[in-house]
Amino acid sequence: MIQSLFHISMPITSTNRWVKSILVLCLLIGLSACTDDPQPSIDESTYEDILIELELIVTLHTQIMDSTITDSLIGVVWQKYGVTEDMFKESHLIYVQDVDAQLERINRISTRLSEEQLETEMKLFEMREQERLETQARIEAMQQSQQ
Repeated sequence: MIQSLFHISMPITSTNRWVKSILVLCLLIGLSACTDDPQPSIDESTYEDILIELELIVTLHTQIMDSTITDSLIGVVWQKYGVTEDMFKESHLIYVQDVDAQLERINRISTRLSEEQLETEMKLFEMREQERLETQARIEAMQQSQQ
């Protein structure tokens, strides 16, 4: 059997058995290395953060349609996280292989984006309300000074 695996046609002696044992061991180590899942070069949390920023950039791009700005912003993302586009693509290909885990990531990202959007809208509302109150106070002050 082992002889047919390695196509070795020498007679089995104690030295040959030792050599064949080493070959079998190397084969098993090689096979176990092949079955290990490749590890992404970007950790999952950073991967999610990058996906969020890329989604925001794509959304911005659909509004302004300026590839120069979009490409520049994407370059800033790579620099911010200390990764390259190739590293991201390689990690992305690894992460998407586990569909269930990727769906969970997408749900987490969607939740974070929704929370950030709500937070942004609340801040915008507060700023507008503050501006309205300041304008109203100026109008009242002008009216009192005219009396």
